[in-house]
Amino acid sequence: MKKRFLKVAFLGISAIALVGCNSKNVTITADKAKDNEIIVTDNGKIQSVIKEKFDKKYYDEKELKSFIKDDLKDFNKDNDTKIKLNSMKVKDENVYAVIDYKSAEEYNQYGDARITVMKADLAKDSSVVPDKLNIYGKDKKENKFETLDKDMKVVVIQEKPVGDTPYGDMPSESKVDLKVTVAGKIKYVSNAKKDDGNTAKISSLKDPVVVVYK
Repeated sequence: MKKRFLKVAFLGISAIALVGCNSKNVTITADKAKDNEIIVTDNGKIQSVIKEKFDKKYYDEKELKSFIKDDLKDFNKDNDTKIKLNSMKVKDENVYAVIDYKSAEEYNQYGDARITVMKADLAKDSSVVPDKLNIYGKDKKENKFETLDKDMKVVVIQEKPVGDTPYGDMPSESKVDLKVTVAGKIKYVSNAKKDDGNTAKISSLKDPVVVVYK
């Protein structure tokens, strides 16, 4: 996400390409991006797409890109991280920035939300993952203790506490316009809706979002 980061950058300057619906190799580039998105890859790395309006004459693409790179450089130096700007593209009066994180833990240091990736057995014991999960794309729920198997992975996305961002004076946002894509076929969700086989749509982080895939 990191939308507030781009808003700060603007103040300072006055679709993702998927390899198959069930692919383990989910990748993203700014020129193909269409939405705010979080990508959870099979090797544990995280990618995020940030979409923001870029419709003012005084906005400068090169200056924004330089601002982002400098901010990431400073953050990495201070926090021993390796976050990087993958790509950036301005199109249709919007700017799309793709940021790479080596892990969910690294994303949690810099991103606007908090991501946890766990195996199914841990999800069964987690109080954050509800006992009843929605079958993906269906108006039906099943018990996690009966349906989760050892080959499934679980992604939990939560709202960060107010102030728990690099720009700590900014309030947290419960309402979002976000998609989450995983490296597998989604089986169950909580507080998320169907998009396609490995993507779910999120409109709020008031309650934890859960995506179960295999």
